[in-house]
Amino acid sequence: MHSKDAVNYNVMERQGLIEPFKGPAEAMRALGLIDASLLPATYYALFIRSKNVGPAAIAEEAQAGRHMARLPGLKGTLQLISREMMSSVYSFTQEDREDRARALLRGWGIGPDEHDRVRQAIIAALGGKEKTLPQLKNSLPASLPREIARRRGKRLERSTNIAVVAQAMGQRWELLRGGVGRSPFEDPGRYSLFERRFGRMRPDGSKSEALGALARHYVDRYGPASAEDFSYWTGAPAGDARRALELTPGISQVEIEAVPGTFFIAEDALKSLHAETFPVRLLASDDPYVKAYAQRGRFVPAPYSGAIMGRFGESASVVLVDGMVGGTWRLEDDKCQVDLFSGPVSKEKEVRMAAEAAGRFFTGKAVEAAIKF
Repeated sequence: MHSKDAVNYNVMERQGLIEPFKGPAEAMRALGLIDASLLPATYYALFIRSKNVGPAAIAEEAQAGRHMARLPGLKGTLQLISREMMSSVYSFTQEDREDRARALLRGWGIGPDEHDRVRQAIIAALGGKEKTLPQLKNSLPASLPREIARRRGKRLERSTNIAVVAQAMGQRWELLRGGVGRSPFEDPGRYSLFERRFGRMRPDGSKSEALGALARHYVDRYGPASAEDFSYWTGAPAGDARRALELTPGISQVEIEAVPGTFFIAEDALKSLHAETFPVRLLASDDPYVKAYAQRGRFVPAPYSGAIMGRFGESASVVLVDGMVGGTWRLEDDKCQVDLFSGPVSKEKEVRMAAEAAGRFFTGKAVEAAIKF
């Protein structure tokens, strides 16, 4: 039986929330993958886990570097995925991504022959360059692009075969969409070839083998975690998730004080579970410390569990005090508004400093912290 303090400290330490990593590449390697629907929140997750780095450097690493890429990942979610995790994620998600690509093409009435012609033309037009969709369209033979439409209920949607084939290529990890914009949080929507940055991606083993590799990484960086947590993180069926955890070497089962259930932890982490002084951390929405679990009783006080997750599965921006979610925060009227769940805390000064740092990251200027109890 292990205390929540020891467990939370261990998770924070392994995720770079106690002592930050040298840079965003190392932080991304530790996290493996993070949800990346909102670029500012995604970059902030790396910022608080890295030393001496700003939004521009993180954007450059994420959108143009060789250590990570923004891709359709687990559960069909757009994620930032470390290079080390790409083969496992690619193999585990390949069937689902292929189904989505085929359904997309079929829904827009694009057959195999047309798809192949457009795909080859896109590859030739991009080469080693990045291009927006209009630039890409203009660089193709005039006879190739065509306007297309489909009926969705009573609504008629319009697009082009170029746009739809590009989306399908993105699902198949042939194209990357993004690029570095004029400001760090801008997504200029430029397409480039995945192979140019990372080489050609092929399945690395079976889907079950990929799930085992994911289990090892998940438990190493997110454990102790339950089989339900791992199923939630990957989207794997509950039985498959449990078997992967039970069959992967180097994983032990433990119990956590005052938290029902059995949890899986890496054996090397089990030997070093301890708790020291916790730093205060402000986490942005969908941060993996919160988002990577189905069961959150270990770090969210029971009365406030409903305030943490939104109706569509998104997590709130939260304040960590002593490893526990102690409140939420938001940027509002040039202030970082912090709403703590309970009365004044002993670390109020640290909360204020963390709020001011978060405000500077997102706005690029000094931001006042306003704390409400």
